[in-house]
Amino acid sequence: MTWSRLTGAILIVILIVSLFGGCASLSERRVDQTYEISVTQDDTLTMGEGRVLRPALYFLQKGTGKLVAELRTITVAIDDSPAKSIVKQLLLGPKDIALDSIAPMSVTVDRVEISLDVANVYLKTPVALTASERFIVKLSLANTLTDYFSVKYVNVFYNGLADGFDGYPHPLQAKITGIWTEEYDDILGNHIAAAKDEGNDEMSLGIILETPLYFFDAGGEYLLPEVREVTYSGGDDYLTTLIGELAKGPRNSFVYSSSVAKDLALSDTAPVWTRAEDGDTLTLDFKASPSLTARDEKTYMALTYTLTSFFPNLKTVYFSVMGEPVTVSGEGYDLSDGITREEASGHLAGGIELLFREKDENLLVKVNRMVDEDKVWSASGRLFELMKGPKSSESASAAAVIPEGITEADILSTSINQSTLVVDLSANFKYQCRNLSTDQEMLLIFSMVNTLTGMKGINSVQFLVEGEKTETLAGHLYFGDIFISNPGIELTDS
Repeated sequence: MTWSRLTGAILIVILIVSLFGGCASLSERRVDQTYEISVTQDDTLTMGEGRVLRPALYFLQKGTGKLVAELRTITVAIDDSPAKSIVKQLLLGPKDIALDSIAPMSVTVDRVEISLDVANVYLKTPVALTASERFIVKLSLANTLTDYFSVKYVNVFYNGLADGFDGYPHPLQAKITGIWTEEYDDILGNHIAAAKDEGNDEMSLGIILETPLYFFDAGGEYLLPEVREVTYSGGDDYLTTLIGELAKGPRNSFVYSSSVAKDLALSDTAPVWTRAEDGDTLTLDFKASPSLTARDEKTYMALTYTLTSFFPNLKTVYFSVMGEPVTVSGEGYDLSDGITREEASGHLAGGIELLFREKDENLLVKVNRMVDEDKVWSASGRLFELMKGPKSSESASAAAVIPEGITEADILSTSINQSTLVVDLSANFKYQCRNLSTDQEMLLIFSMVNTLTGMKGINSVQFLVEGEKTETLAGHLYFGDIFISNPGIELTDS
């Protein structure tokens, strides 16, 4: 081959790699999204272990008041939350000089919870921000997180307390495409109009707010938010209406179950608010116990999460029934000091997708499972969930795919370099697979691969056994390759 032909071949290869590389990066974001992108893009990447993410971060464009996307490439450690890493990058500010930072450098991210349609972002700040400054932060977070994750709303908490809107309840913010000042004026005008209606004898139009109501998951194990449009007339009606909506129960009984008694109602004793700079307290008195049998600790957690999501600056909730303080739950949980949002957060769930064997065909079937929210981002955690097999409430057609005799101890380690996850299996894992048929071996491998590549920033999987590549797992398929997702092996509705 002549030098000119060799040079031409190399250029063609580079062009092909570039084209496919671009497609891979776009697939990590929503494919239906059109971005108004800033002139400068930050494509620098610090090489090393970690998932590679390419989110669009939204900043204010100078002189226009519009939120504009700046594409950023970042790495995230194997079990770290990509949501927290993205918010951290957002708070560091833009690279493009045509864009403005959304917050002072003193504002930092504590944690981010993602549960179904809602992202709860917890920020820390040593200085108070103005209402407009907080609103810009909320809009930027909403645009950034709804673009990258399958969420629709963002709620923001400063130093553990709900932000609201200039003193009014405004728990959730969706993405906007217009100018931020117009959105701000619209929301403020609606709240002011609702407040004026309170003093009128005529029928109040009220205000409609997207409200996160926290119910149990279908199995009664976790808390999950169901977002509902609720009409409030303001004042004390906020609390009465909120409790009433929670008592109605969830609208989607397939995903949720009730978290409070259906006859839940406040007593004639007025709620007591105690205002404080470091967080308000609220004491509620009910006509009867709000709890459901064998679930009453979680009932109080669901009430606390709902209330602290909605009311700005609310920190602690105390409960009583007909004047008698509730000091301990039926399961022995101490309620004498009230409940804070932080105490209730351990009950929140996040959803993950697992691939199990379909009982009647040589295919995989997808199952949605709720797990502790802080375990959603763990690669080894997803493999551990696969080992548990499908639950009867998840799918009637799903069957276990990992052989008996394999335990969590057989996942020796997980590590990642850019987009390839390396899973080191034990010798026992391989031994327990020795009697699998060709189809069973294939389903096992792609059950793990398709489950793991469903995580943000993981595009392929490399398996090792005791730290070494091995030619086969069960004697049929070559096991030394790097595997990519195989959607063709998944059962579809059609």
